[in-house]
Amino acid sequence: MELLTPLLDYLNNNSISEREVLKIGIDICRALEVCNQKKIIHRDVKPENIFISSTGDFKLGDFGIARTLEKTSGGLSKKGTYSYMAPEVYLGGKYGSSVDVYSLGIVLYRLLNNNRTPFLPSYPDRITYNIKEEALVRRFSGESIPSIPGIDPVLSDIVLKACQYRQEDRYSTPRQFRRELTEYALSKSYNELLDPDNLDIEEDSDNDATVLISQEKTVTVQNQYPSKRKSKKHVLLAIIVPLICILGIGFAMSQINGTDDKTMDATNASKAVAEIPEGKDLVAGDAEALLQTIRNASSGDTIYVEGGQYSFDEPIEINVDNVSVVGKGETKPVLNCGFYIKGFDVTLENLGLEVDSPSCATEGSDIIRIEGGGVTNIKSVDVNATFASEKIIYGILAYSDANISKSNIDVSNGGTNGNVALGANSRINLKGNIIKSNDLAVWYLGDDLSDAEVEKWIKNNEIFAPTRIEAPRTF
Repeated sequence: MELLTPLLDYLNNNSISEREVLKIGIDICRALEVCNQKKIIHRDVKPENIFISSTGDFKLGDFGIARTLEKTSGGLSKKGTYSYMAPEVYLGGKYGSSVDVYSLGIVLYRLLNNNRTPFLPSYPDRITYNIKEEALVRRFSGESIPSIPGIDPVLSDIVLKACQYRQEDRYSTPRQFRRELTEYALSKSYNELLDPDNLDIEEDSDNDATVLISQEKTVTVQNQYPSKRKSKKHVLLAIIVPLICILGIGFAMSQINGTDDKTMDATNASKAVAEIPEGKDLVAGDAEALLQTIRNASSGDTIYVEGGQYSFDEPIEINVDNVSVVGKGETKPVLNCGFYIKGFDVTLENLGLEVDSPSCATEGSDIIRIEGGGVTNIKSVDVNATFASEKIIYGILAYSDANISKSNIDVSNGGTNGNVALGANSRINLKGNIIKSNDLAVWYLGDDLSDAEVEKWIKNNEIFAPTRIEAPRTF
């Protein structure tokens, strides 16, 4: 079993050097070379899918939306993450493996540019939703990406070639990209990044295949660096080791070929639960009791919160599956913090969340963040953000499916100009809500939402915002 740490957790606790960025580029190019050999397009190369091992090697994971090249005879679906997506994917054109080279180029650009992707303002200037949208429009329209300030022009040009708008102007293979990065590393005497006996991957070679993560052998992904930021990857993944590389990729291809968009989802880690009888009703009447009750809850518990004011220093995490937190009585209890939901099938009901400080929001910006899985239920919950943040403030940010009903989500009083009341990249149901924002009410990042469903949202909810719904076109 090998311990892996998400790259974002590592970056949250460590400044990153030029040689480490080169190491990331070289290692992930090797992973993409193996994918090329097996005619697989990853389609979602981004920092969230890169991991670092205990020995300092970087690995590529999450083949959930990967596809085989045989399926690219026509336009493929628009899968991936907009911030790193190649223009031809966004525009719905035909594409091949160079889209992964492009995405890796954008990742390296961001790492070398103070965590800013192309066309975003220089650090520490604030990024708003509108600025981010404008940056995407400029990149997808073919505007030339500017050089990376403060970086050796040779390295900047290498990265920019990977990010060229036209496919034919990029590196045609990840091997070409890796060779350019390798030559630059040699010029800087970063010899420790290189394996002098294996500077190339021969066709069908098993060498260096440990930079791929798939489903052959389990490894644990954990945050081994102390951090206030909690990892979104508390899951069991599998790693392809050299002796089983071909088997692992073969398994991936069999999964991909089985259906158009069949995924290779990571398995969720089992969670330890406290020794409380399953399904017990619990009552909390003050802040400390509520916090301890949630921490000690077991699957199936319902936690009833007495009416009143509850003050906390940070957001509340729910890590246990099938737990309900319900306000008791006609008067909603009011909490000055948000919720970070990591458990499956969690319910929040009849609560007021009045958050006036970024320290009480998840990652300083999200009042309710949903990452657990299953279907999260938010019913009759008042969400109100009144604090200022350099980040986009989200009333609710859903990374997994959610039903949201009879709730009042208000980010119109937050101290930024780019707030989003509800953001989601997974399926959500909205009914009977009042949704307010000073910029965007609902930002849906998926590509499977019909116009009819959007119109249903508009009909069944009261929405007050300059832009009501972006999903992916504006309503």
